[in-house]
Amino acid sequence: MKKIPCILLTLIFSVNAYAEIITLSSNDEDKTISIIKKTFAYEINEAKSLQTKIELEIEVAQIDLNNDNKNEIVARFLHPYFCSRYGCKTIVIERKGDSWNIILSNSSSESDIEAQDEIFNGYRVLTFFNGSNWKYETSHYVRQKP
Repeated sequence: MKKIPCILLTLIFSVNAYAEIITLSSNDEDKTISIIKKTFAYEINEAKSLQTKIELEIEVAQIDLNNDNKNEIVARFLHPYFCSRYGCKTIVIERKGDSWNIILSNSSSESDIEAQDEIFNGYRVLTFFNGSNWKYETSHYVRQKP
């Protein structure tokens, strides 16, 4: 049996050492929730107009994805209006001037996302726990083919 040098083992097991799990939570006191409610007011009002007993829940997190010292907002909408057989709507928005722009929109059953240490076009690569990778191209994230 050959011995694998310790340095090689360290490199193998530290590939994702700088990946960061983005854990979404629904703290109504978070000002991030109010930004999401304002930005998506039309969709939220449409969801509330549905005849359902299910309350709209919004989960959010903040993370700087492009190293500009400004946090982008990750949000997930939990309500039949925003959910399909593929999961519930998850978005990432970025502030540009006075407005917030969607840079990722995905329906996913996964609540956590991992921000990789890999940078592509100035933004961190995102991985949903279902294994799908998303890279930033031009003005938004694009799902990468397996």
